[in-house]
Amino acid sequence: MKEESYEPDNRHMRFLTVDEESGWISRTTDIRSNTYRQSAIDVLAEIRRRLADDFGATLVIANAPQRGIFVPFLDEVEKEDARAIYREMLGQLNSAGIITPDADEILTSDIAQGDSFYFPRDTHWTPEGAGVVARSLAKALQNAGKIDVSDDEPRYIFGDFELETFKGTFNNSIEEICGIEPPEHEMMVPNVVPVAHSTEELADQLFGDPALGDSKKIVLLGTSFGNSSGGDRFRWAAQLEHALQNKVENLSLTGGLTVTAFEAYAYRDLAPGSADIVIWEFPAVYVSNWIEYDFRQILGAIAGECSAETESHALSFEAGSDAEIRFEKPLPLQETVSLDFTDFEIGSMQLLLQDENGKKYTQRIRRRDRFPGNARTTIWRTSTHGLSGELIGIRIENLDSDLEGELKICD
Repeated sequence: MKEESYEPDNRHMRFLTVDEESGWISRTTDIRSNTYRQSAIDVLAEIRRRLADDFGATLVIANAPQRGIFVPFLDEVEKEDARAIYREMLGQLNSAGIITPDADEILTSDIAQGDSFYFPRDTHWTPEGAGVVARSLAKALQNAGKIDVSDDEPRYIFGDFELETFKGTFNNSIEEICGIEPPEHEMMVPNVVPVAHSTEELADQLFGDPALGDSKKIVLLGTSFGNSSGGDRFRWAAQLEHALQNKVENLSLTGGLTVTAFEAYAYRDLAPGSADIVIWEFPAVYVSNWIEYDFRQILGAIAGECSAETESHALSFEAGSDAEIRFEKPLPLQETVSLDFTDFEIGSMQLLLQDENGKKYTQRIRRRDRFPGNARTTIWRTSTHGLSGELIGIRIENLDSDLEGELKICD
């Protein structure tokens, strides 16, 4: 159908393709990826270094492979191009010293089983796909000497399997376009249970006891792949517990809020000794050059308060479609710019910068209203690590009420 034939409220449907033969639905974003710019890799490397040096935690990035490489009717050349880009991206992450298992390789080694790794009418992987990636992640951590996984005396085993129904995120689109209600997807999913011989041992397994010796404090920060409707529907966290033989604290957020999950954790819970391993999951399809500003916010949250404040500026913005402050004198870019605003919910913020040649550019900061209530913090903090030039101002778009705050320049 031509784009003009869609009703205004349904034009998003033009990005979907329904395959009559296989029953799979694909969207244009199912097979899309980019390699990182070097500046983004530098920020990721600094995040890894900060976690290790300041908090004693190892960073692991787990990219859920692109769903498009499993869609049966999509072009095979495009699939191989996407895999090649993904391999290049892995090389970039590995060069930055970040442990990153090759989930593409492990899932596509038996491509005939692809329909069991992803749902045909849902954007997420299946529990089976999550389990394969969990095992590859455990192997990568074991090879790096970060964890010892032994099968001799398992702490976590698969208990009873249960029948789970998944409606599928694309089913509403089918109902809207075709006027039919497709059946839900049904599959048997595993329940992972701790092995315990006493009430005390069960408590140790569930809540973590340093007396267990080689147990680790492991945190999972991710998307709806690990947290769907407030639970672990796709058993990603549970599969990790089984593969790692270790308790995993699941702090994932739905709605593609993987960066928000990391920020909230850094502000609220991160402290020396609070985690041995931080697993950061986000789908490979998220990778794009524009994600660098998200990385900078995570780095700002990890860096924390100014250890040596060099300058402080009170800021006041008036409500309007474009609220902007220009500094009379440009401010030098140091390690961290700390922006502290109370109850800032609506608006898209940008740092206004000027490079050494006098060229002006912006550094975006995400909208604050994407933070869910249980992860919200009043602090906005970003890092200017690796940026050159000067800070000449701050702009907030779509600000619906007056706002006051503080900017700090730190060593």
